Amino acid sequence: NMKFALSSLSFYVVLLHLVNIQVSTAATTTSAATTSAATTAAAPTAAPTGPPPPTNLQFTTVGTDSLVVEWTVSSAAKYRVTHQAASALGETESGTDITGNTHTVSPLSPGALYTIRVYGISSADVSGVALTGNQRTVPSAPGAISVADGAATTTDITITW
Repeated sequence: NMKFALSSLSFYVVLLHLVNIQVSTAATTTSAATTSAATTAAAPTAAPTGPPPPTNLQFTTVGTDSLVVEWTVSSAAKYRVTHQAASALGETESGTDITGNTHTVSPLSPGALYTIRVYGISSADVSGVALTGNQRTVPSAPGAISVADGAATTTDITITW
């Protein structure tokens, strides 16, 4: 963010170092009368603990009310799967202590977009980062389809449901 004022120019820089997951902030203020610099570093945060997440998330079967997900295993002993509808505020637990590399996520709503997350679990540690993918379920088929009388010509047809 850059802020402009009548007598000073302030720069706020946030540096996120992804390798060590350290966050530091620096603020520098310059004015016509004086020049000062102040740096404040946040205490380093610990790198995520737990096993690495799996890789290669695939949606192998997509239905109206379920999704079958598969992944390539990591060094984790087990896996945890969550789902979140695009309109929802939080994750819903779908499966935990999964020992294989596949899981059926259900029940879901037809035609809805979901974010699926797969976490690795070893002992009591859960991976700090999840393997994530998005998939929409199949919409419901329309019901009670009918053709209105006299609504069909050689080039057009009116269908209602």
